[in-house]
Amino acid sequence: MSKQAIQWLYGELPILVTEGVLSADTAERLRQRYGDLDTQPRRALGLLICGVLGAILIGAGIILLFAHNWDQLSRPVRTILAFTPLLGAQLLTGWTILRRAHSAAWRESVSTFLFTAIGATIALVGQTYHIPGDLGDFLLTWILLSLPLIYLLEASLLAVLVWIGSTFWLSYAQRYGSPTLLFWPLVAAGVPHLWRSWREDAASLRTVGLLWVLSLCLSVAVGILSDRFVYHLWVIAYACFFSLLYGLDVYGLGTSDSLWRRPLGAVGASGITLLTVLFTYPQVWKQIHQYADHTDWPFNAWTPLEDYVVTSGLLVLALALIIVLMHRKQGLQVAYSVIAPLATVSYAVTLAGTSGRVAVGLFNAYLILLGVLTLRAGLQQQHLGTVNGGLVLLGIFIITRFFDADWSFTVRGIAFILLGTVFLIANWMFKRRGMVA
Repeated sequence: MSKQAIQWLYGELPILVTEGVLSADTAERLRQRYGDLDTQPRRALGLLICGVLGAILIGAGIILLFAHNWDQLSRPVRTILAFTPLLGAQLLTGWTILRRAHSAAWRESVSTFLFTAIGATIALVGQTYHIPGDLGDFLLTWILLSLPLIYLLEASLLAVLVWIGSTFWLSYAQRYGSPTLLFWPLVAAGVPHLWRSWREDAASLRTVGLLWVLSLCLSVAVGILSDRFVYHLWVIAYACFFSLLYGLDVYGLGTSDSLWRRPLGAVGASGITLLTVLFTYPQVWKQIHQYADHTDWPFNAWTPLEDYVVTSGLLVLALALIIVLMHRKQGLQVAYSVIAPLATVSYAVTLAGTSGRVAVGLFNAYLILLGVLTLRAGLQQQHLGTVNGGLVLLGIFIITRFFDADWSFTVRGIAFILLGTVFLIANWMFKRRGMVA
C-alpha cells in the first residue's frame, strides 16, 4: 500500500472506531500491520529547503556588504574581496565532498552557494577591470563554469539553475542576433543527471521537479528558436513539441496517476489543448495567409536555416513517436499527438492560398473529436478525472463558439448555467457509479 493510502487510512481509523465500524483492537492491529509513516523524507526536504535558502541569503548578504563600500576600495582590495566568496565556497565544497557526500541537503546548499559565488566573482572582476562584454557573455560564462558542479556534487538544484539561466541567455541572444543553437548543448549537459535520477526513482520529488523545469524551459525555448526568421513557424514547432512531450509521457515516462507527478503529460496535454483552441480562431491563419502574399517563403535563399532545422527536427521526432503509439494501439494518445501533422498540413494549406477557413474547420472538428474520445476513454476506464477532461474540452468548444455567435448576454448566461448544471449532474452520477477520481 502506498504512503498516501496508509496516511488516508490512519486518518479514517478514529472515525471508524467512533462509529463502531471497527473495534479499537482491530484499529491497533491495522496500525501494527502497516507500521508508522516514515517522516524521514519530509525532514530531509525541510533540511534541503533551509540549507538552500541559507546559502542564497549568505551569498546575497556578502554581495551587499561588498557593494556598500565598493567605491572606496582600491583595485587590489576589490580583487581580493571578489575572489574571497569563491574561495570560501570552493573550500566548503571540498569539505562536503569528503565529509558530507551522502547528504543531499549539504550538496544542494553548497552547490547553490558556489553557483552564486561564481556569478558574483565574474561580475565584480569584470566591473573592477572594465572587461568588455555584455549580459549574454556574462550568463554564458557563468553557466559553462557551473555545469561541471552538477556531476561533481550530484546537485539537482544546480541543474535547474543552469536550465533557467540557459533560457535567459537564449532570450538575450535571440534579441541581439547572436548564435542560439548553443542552447541545445547547454540543456543536454544536464540531461544525464535527470536520467540517473529517473532511473533511481521516477516518482521522486527530485525527478518530478527536474522534469517540470525542463519542460517549461523548453516550452519557452521552442518559441524563441522557431520564430526568428520565418513568420508564424511556431504554429508547427509548438504543435510538434507538445505532441512530443505528451507522447514521451504515455510511452514510458508517465509512472503515476497524479497529474502533478507527470509533468511531461501535464505540459503536453495543456499545450495541445491551448493550441487547439487558439487554432479554431481565424486570426492566426489570416496573418499567415497575408504573410505568404508578401514574401517568397519558403524559398528565400537569405533566410538562415535555424528555424527550419528546429522545426523539421521536432516534426520528424513527433511523427516517429506517433507511429510508435499507433503500433502500441493507444488510440487516445494518438489522437492527442496527431496535432503535429494536422498543424503542419493546415500551415501548408494556408500558405498555398486559402484564407484559413480550412484550418479553422479542421481544428474545430479536432477539438470536438478530442472531447468525445477523452469522454469515451474516461467512461471505459471508469476514471472521473478523464471524464471531466472530456467534458471540459467539449465545454470549451461550446463556450468559445458562444462568444463567436451573435447572441444576447441573456441567452449566453442561460446556456452557461445549463452547461454548468450538466457538469454537476454528470459528476454526481459518475460518483454514484463508483468511478475513481
